[in-house]
Amino acid sequence: MSKIHAIEGNIKIRSVFDMNDLFCAVKTNDVLGMDNRYSALEGNGMLTSSSNSLLVLENGFNDFTLEVGALSWFTDASKDRELKISFIPGAYCNVALTLFSGNARKVITDLKVTVDSDGRPQVHSSEFNKYKIDNKKVMGWQVEKGYVDDDYFIENLYPKGMTVYQFTQKVYLKDLPEWKWVKATPFVGKPEQILALQNAYDELWRLFAAKDNNAIKRKLEISLDAWSIATGSDTNKLYDGYDFVESFKLNTFKMIPINWNDYTLEITNKGRLVRFVNKSDPTIYPISYDVVADDGVPEMRSFTPFFAIIDGKVTPVI
Repeated sequence: MSKIHAIEGNIKIRSVFDMNDLFCAVKTNDVLGMDNRYSALEGNGMLTSSSNSLLVLENGFNDFTLEVGALSWFTDASKDRELKISFIPGAYCNVALTLFSGNARKVITDLKVTVDSDGRPQVHSSEFNKYKIDNKKVMGWQVEKGYVDDDYFIENLYPKGMTVYQFTQKVYLKDLPEWKWVKATPFVGKPEQILALQNAYDELWRLFAAKDNNAIKRKLEISLDAWSIATGSDTNKLYDGYDFVESFKLNTFKMIPINWNDYTLEITNKGRLVRFVNKSDPTIYPISYDVVADDGVPEMRSFTPFFAIIDGKVTPVI
């Protein structure tokens, strides 16, 4: 069991990964940290980076997951399903849930996946794996064309019918911050819950349309506080770093009206975190706006926190 005193001093927990010739997605408690989808679309699947995991970890048991898929899914060169599920020899994905304290780092747990001689992904056990690694084959995120302007739709970014191999390691942690979402009422998709979530988005949308930074900052208070704890940054600096703050200053800024038919629910972390995502591209959200960038090219930008039901109210928490 990994016992991490994360509230003592300036401590961060990040997922550190290195990927090549595979599609890879890193998730913590079912929340996506980062994937290499764009480099997979380019045909190489290369990515070395890290993402903040502390925000979605809780005291007790947590799931640390690595999903992998064949790069051949991302090309239309072959319609043959057998070719689409074939893996490149030597391909790999390595990810380590890592604690950073000052200049020191400690691996809490890790997952290392390679392609075996039979062309199948396999996970390698290490000294940091305290529990049995579960694995299963699941369907990747599926999108439907037609819910976003064709100018913003990237063909085959989310391959139709794609399957991924999912490897999950349990990790036990203690002395983490008590995030607000931990005791949230699970979102199960009841009509009244969906309506409350839509109303929360509508309210935030109106504040964006009014470019009311003070009101938006108050609305994001729990989220900003959480990010401040997880990163060691000042909440004002965090808020000022959001793209929309600079976008508000552009005279080309214009909010895009919400059409709820364009969106579907993304429910994660045992139902405690929820948001709406576009049916054609899950990185596009109901809080979207148009701007014309410095190069004169029109852009659509999106923003969304994760919401949770806290004391009966739907509120942004991350």
